[in-house]
Amino acid sequence: MEIKRDRYLEQLKRKAGNGKIKVITGLRRSGKSYLLNKIYRDDLLSSGVAPTSIISFSLNKRKDAKYRNPIKLGDEIESRAARILGKKYLFIDEIGLCLPVPNPDLAGGKITFSDVLSDYCDEPDFDVYVTGSNSYMLSKDIATVFRDRGDIVEMAPLTFHEFHEYKNRDIRSDWNEFFTYGGMPYAVAWCDTDEEKRKYLAGLFEETYLKDIKEHVSAERDDVLRELILDLCSSLGSLTNPTKIANTMKSVKGISVTDDTIASYLRGAVDSFLFTEALRYDVKGKRYFKYPSKYYCADVGLRNCWLNLRQQEETNIMENIIFNELCARGFKPDVGVVEFFTKDESGKTLRIDTEIDFIVNTSFGRIYIQSALDVSDLEKRDREVRPFRGLSDFRRKIVVDRSTPKPYVDETGILFCSVFDFLLDPSLMG
Repeated sequence: MEIKRDRYLEQLKRKAGNGKIKVITGLRRSGKSYLLNKIYRDDLLSSGVAPTSIISFSLNKRKDAKYRNPIKLGDEIESRAARILGKKYLFIDEIGLCLPVPNPDLAGGKITFSDVLSDYCDEPDFDVYVTGSNSYMLSKDIATVFRDRGDIVEMAPLTFHEFHEYKNRDIRSDWNEFFTYGGMPYAVAWCDTDEEKRKYLAGLFEETYLKDIKEHVSAERDDVLRELILDLCSSLGSLTNPTKIANTMKSVKGISVTDDTIASYLRGAVDSFLFTEALRYDVKGKRYFKYPSKYYCADVGLRNCWLNLRQQEETNIMENIIFNELCARGFKPDVGVVEFFTKDESGKTLRIDTEIDFIVNTSFGRIYIQSALDVSDLEKRDREVRPFRGLSDFRRKIVVDRSTPKPYVDETGILFCSVFDFLLDPSLMG
């Protein structure tokens, strides 16, 4: 049975023929090549496109290694295109392996893959698609190279919805597995035992992601990079900044490092799509805070296995899963800060900053979301909705918990729903 990636397939179909280069970006091993060369290819063929109309290169494979030279790549595209009548679909997997070469017609000049592919944006008979994730030029960089001629499809590991659709078992059984081992496609489809999953995911961290970050930002301190990733994994959803991390390393681990080094390594972790930064937003002041921020891992299974399954805090992991779901739906979640005033026992007014887990801006308005493991009693429920009381607007407010049996709206207009309903039913967001 094939894992469906309908969200990304639909994006490619909507962007088809738009005169831009479709750049499939995202975390390594999240399924970019499979999306392009299997799922999208099959969809084109089923719609009547002839197999001969698709020109494809896999630059990470030996048979196409010679086309890592952009001049040879361009010549081969022209040669194959000359034999095709009508519409031509150009697929290039791992375009970042195509490195610049000297321009034979301009001393000191270079020819790049961007020079070659941008020519086809002006040809209505060409539709161009690329993927890329080699460490020297991560997908995010490739998307930048094309600038206004590129159109990005950012791919992530499986969401819980995709995972549950593929496994199709009891929802709590699926939740327990997803909560522990996440949604990396190969682990989901091909690793049968817990040990196979653990080894595969821990190996990805060690052999792929850490090396990518090192090469991308020229990281010279392996000890610092490892401690940074360990810190981010251990403190999901906690506020942090380079200064705080550097101070912790010095005081706890005895590792001396500058803020600038930590900031550089953090940038590498985000650029590689391994972590995503969530900025803090002052709801009343309508401004972003520069620091601190929160960081969420692209896949909770990767995070768990890097920690050797030692830290399974359900509250933080569930929050991370919800954050990733919001990103997969195309939103850019912020962390909300709401100023709240109360009085102490003596009647003195106190100012308190409360936090809303996620704020998302949608086409139909802003939504406030709280992730709460348990709101079964009034005290817990009151603690979770307290930040909402500091808001003066009437926008949608949602509390997502682990066990609400059926979605309901309380007397103040707040929607309560289980994490399962929220993750499986996008319409709950309105």
